[in-house]
Amino acid sequence: RREVVEAVDDGSRDDVAEKLAANLPRETQLFFVERRRATSRLKATARAAAALGLREEFPDADYEYRKASLQSALKHGSRQAAVGLCFDEPRLHEACVLGLIGIGEASLGLELAGTWDIQLPASDEAAAAVRIAEVAAAAEF
Repeated sequence: RREVVEAVDDGSRDDVAEKLAANLPRETQLFFVERRRATSRLKATARAAAALGLREEFPDADYEYRKASLQSALKHGSRQAAVGLCFDEPRLHEACVLGLIGIGEASLGLELAGTWDIQLPASDEAAAAVRIAEVAAAAEF
């Protein structure tokens, strides 16, 4: 059965692979989700863990997906994606705030720090305040 999972779950038809896994024994379902995690298919891992009722066995699957996606969103300067990924995941709030400040979104980062009750190190607050002042000054010209 593991061979079938490996053959079918190649990322091209996740919906079909998940339907197949739903009809397999629990042990094979666990293998299915773990295999996705091992191949760094984190969104697919989280989706399968939820669909197969394996959240208890994979409690951090959604967090791992969101954490990796947050890093990617910040790398590409996508503040909307970053905030959306972190909104419902308190463990990512601080990383989101610091990441936003790091990509020049100091005003948004400070606003979220206040909303989420994130205590920033003094150096981060100072850097954010300077960046906000610079942007405000540039906008006046």
